[in-house]
Amino acid sequence: MTGRAAGIEAALGRGAWAEALELLDATPGSATAPELLELRAQAAYGNGEFEASIGAWEAQHAVLCEAGDHLGAARSAAMVAMFLMIDAG
Repeated sequence: MTGRAAGIEAALGRGAWAEALELLDATPGSATAPELLELRAQAAYGNGEFEASIGAWEAQHAVLCEAGDHLGAARSAAMVAMFLMIDAG
């Protein structure tokens, strides 16, 4: 894990959702790195940005499918389904 990812995880651990999103926005490659997309999904959800959270999970799914990581992609799809079920009931 990079130092920047550790800083993002630390912000998430403190519930500093907006700070985590700012760190992600400043991190090169955060739109294509599966681990950073997951952190973005978590930060966006915590910050009340449901659609952005779902979008990050969907982006992670696409990246993992393209990489041939079917297990990881399935997990991303399950996270989308779970959050849609929780929030849309």
